[in-house]
Amino acid sequence: MVRASHLLLVGSLACIHAPITAAQVPAGASPAPLHVLKISAGPAGKEADGQFLLSEERAIFGRDQDREAIVMFEWDGVPGPHKLVAQWRSPDGSLGSTSAIEYVAKARRFGAYWRLPISPAMPVGTWSIETTVDGQPAGRFTIEIRGEPVVSALVKRPLAQADLFERLNKTFVVIERTGPRGRALEAAAGFVAAAGRVYTSLAAVDATEALHAVSADGKRYPLTSLQAWNRRQDWAVLIGGPVLDASTPAAAADAVKVGDRLFSMEGGSGGGRVLTDANLTGQNDSPLAGRRFIATILTGSGTVGAPVSNEYGEIVGIIGGFSAPGATRLMDILHARAEMKGVSVIPLNLLRVVPDASAEALSAMFQRGDLVLPLSGDEHVVSGGFAKVITRTQVVQLSDQREQFSKEDKTFVTYVNWNPQERLRGQVTLRVSDVENRTVLESKPGKLDVRKGQQILSSWTLPVPPNAGVYRVDALIDGKPIWRGFVRITP
Repeated sequence: MVRASHLLLVGSLACIHAPITAAQVPAGASPAPLHVLKISAGPAGKEADGQFLLSEERAIFGRDQDREAIVMFEWDGVPGPHKLVAQWRSPDGSLGSTSAIEYVAKARRFGAYWRLPISPAMPVGTWSIETTVDGQPAGRFTIEIRGEPVVSALVKRPLAQADLFERLNKTFVVIERTGPRGRALEAAAGFVAAAGRVYTSLAAVDATEALHAVSADGKRYPLTSLQAWNRRQDWAVLIGGPVLDASTPAAAADAVKVGDRLFSMEGGSGGGRVLTDANLTGQNDSPLAGRRFIATILTGSGTVGAPVSNEYGEIVGIIGGFSAPGATRLMDILHARAEMKGVSVIPLNLLRVVPDASAEALSAMFQRGDLVLPLSGDEHVVSGGFAKVITRTQVVQLSDQREQFSKEDKTFVTYVNWNPQERLRGQVTLRVSDVENRTVLESKPGKLDVRKGQQILSSWTLPVPPNAGVYRVDALIDGKPIWRGFVRITP
């Protein structure tokens, strides 16, 4: 006879004995979406911080040494009432005991575990457990019962959330970003490795004038040089962070799999830190950029550059920004995440740093054009965007305004509405750059002279770039970008 099943939740743990009843799903209603996040097994476990943790993970048991087998299921679904049902099958395929739980989930992530008592007289071979949630298949797992002793494997144990918080908090830094005239930009994050190196997304470095790392104790460290970076892969290693006694361990590249539970951190320069929860739900393989994971953030928003760890406290990677250089606004990043169906996580194994490599000043890299210049004077712009056609009669009309064009469109229009806060004059140029930050199109300079409060529209008709992708479009006055937009070209 199988003993009672148990609920496994983030932050709470409950044990419920319940008979099998009809599923609580209205007739004709579509079942709620459900994803299996993880299935694991072990001979024993205990509750810690409201979570049940296995003492070790293995799927082979000895009937003379182990008292029971515990199989844990974790799902991503919807909050609300659910019926969880598990059925055991013996090695000969016959149906064993069935156990059901009526449960109201308070969050998207929930789970349960079932116990199979082991005795010296039970049949050896492969046992299986099949689960359903509200009638939907919710995972199947097999274990093996042997007649001879089983050597316990040395396995890592998941850390309690308090320990995860402490480990991440030691290395997590908020990256304060400053633009022209000391204006505060949206903050990013990073984590500190050996010798004061700060690992972050390159999106955190682009379009800034000054960077400071803020540690958990509130100390600020100026970040003025870059030791390594890769634009395609969207990572950067800055010099000047706090020096730690020990670095956080890294997860093995081949150990990271879809379905893993992930954790990250968010915080502000005021000192507050919050542990966030996520699931690894996919991956994106690129011949040029390599592998990138896709995560679903369950709590928080996912700060660009923040470290991501697994449940063992090992660093998996960092949260990426947007593939187009210079896209550091939150709205651009959220738009990209919506298209990707999740948050980009850059695997840690992509960040390759030569220990004795010399660092280069950020100011020199901005001047050379390796990094994207920040916007300067965007308060003089009311709006800007793209359209298929512009008609200039007595009233200027923009037809078919959008941010995506195909190569069949041949041309597209970029426009900027000016309303200066002071007199604005100089040579205005429109520049189109690709994902490598290379200029692919640039207009001839034109004279611009607009009085304070005068509303004027400038427009440029450009040929559609020959290659599909996302392009950055900058309007510059005397070489300084004053407006920035992003346009997608499809085949």
